[in-house]
Amino acid sequence: DTKFPSGDPAKPEYEPVNYDGKFRGPMQLRFALGNSINTIAVKVSALVGIKDILKTANDMGITTLAPDAATMSRVGLSLTLGGGEVKLIDLASAYGVFATEGLRQDPVAILKVQDANGKVIYEHQEVSGRRVLDADVAYLVSSILSDNSARVEEFGPNSYLHIPGWTVAAKTGTTDDKRDNWTLGYTPSVVVGTWVGNNDNTPMNQSLASGITGAAPIWNRIMRAALAGKKDEPFVRPGDITEMDIDAYGGGLPVPGEPTRKEVFIKGTEPTAPSPIYQNVKVSKRDNNKLANAVEVARGEYDTKPYIIFKEQDPVSTDGKNRWQEGIDAWIATQSDPKFHPPTDTYQGSDQIGVSIRKPGDHDQVNSNDVEVRADIGTTNDITHVEIQVDGTAVKTEPNSSSFDDTITVPNGQHTISVRASDNKGNTSQADVHIGVNEPYATPTPTPQPTATPTPAGP
Repeated sequence: DTKFPSGDPAKPEYEPVNYDGKFRGPMQLRFALGNSINTIAVKVSALVGIKDILKTANDMGITTLAPDAATMSRVGLSLTLGGGEVKLIDLASAYGVFATEGLRQDPVAILKVQDANGKVIYEHQEVSGRRVLDADVAYLVSSILSDNSARVEEFGPNSYLHIPGWTVAAKTGTTDDKRDNWTLGYTPSVVVGTWVGNNDNTPMNQSLASGITGAAPIWNRIMRAALAGKKDEPFVRPGDITEMDIDAYGGGLPVPGEPTRKEVFIKGTEPTAPSPIYQNVKVSKRDNNKLANAVEVARGEYDTKPYIIFKEQDPVSTDGKNRWQEGIDAWIATQSDPKFHPPTDTYQGSDQIGVSIRKPGDHDQVNSNDVEVRADIGTTNDITHVEIQVDGTAVKTEPNSSSFDDTITVPNGQHTISVRASDNKGNTSQADVHIGVNEPYATPTPTPQPTATPTPAGP
């Protein structure tokens, strides 16, 4: 449940709901579009912007929503849920753009005129059309809308949108109070649009007209008649479309132990890493229900635990309030699985400061006199002084640093590198590593201790 600013302080926030009143939590776009999930459609509209939506719609043939100031002043994010008037012929023509791989064809009502003697007075000549969408974009939409499994949650496997034996893309729509009910669908050569409603714009019977019981049965019968005798026409996949396995939940690259599914992408837009929702959180070794504090992190004294974390920014907020995250947090609060609930409190230990040298490693051989020293410093106070030592002699200092990454000059041989930090409360901490410079590190041989010889007893 996500709220959106109305744009008018005197008006309540816009709070769209899904057709069935349910909120499903995270959902990938293929299934959101296939199942006609309203709330996600509004979010996508907010990300894209109303102006660009109007321009694309106009390019595709919607004549009643010109991308101008007058239209912008009367429509908002509800546009995607029926908040703008359209004509059936325009909407069918716009879906035809998807059918023809992005080419726009103007609607034609009269194909041929003959006189009483059979003489052709007029005959429409086919044209190639003008490109208004890239072919790969059109294919992605057709791939989703013809995927019966993508809409099965809301419509079931055998709905009126599914015509066995043919690859058909289809989409339903219902406006508020069931005043309008739509079903549009197409193959590469046939587009069918149906509208059901009252001519005076009064609401239809709430128990009878829905996205699948109103226009869809009529659409199904017309489409079946149009396809009778035709062979199946799968949508042609452009060469710059790639198919790959993705994580079925997060949508990124597959994650070990998690289910996967196949998805298509325009080359260059496919995921290159696991979804960012999967995060390893540093928790205290002393209390795994709390975050590791800065000292524990600096010393490496923490465990990592995997969690699923959802974070979103609100692109339409005008008051600094992140309504998108509020909706996410409300959903998370209803989830019992602990993987959605990472710790938020930090462990409060008694240690005040900690140092960990990340580079070089202990007992490393460094094949250069220029030795990179990288260290992390954590404290519950303020760091005032960081000192790098070679064999107990300071060679470099830095103030106020929670990390250190610098290069020092070290002669050949066996050496001890130390990082010593101090905070504003007088606490100090030091970490050491032992290295060999331009030679292998050799563990010092313990110096033999002389054994006392017993004094012989006198006679």
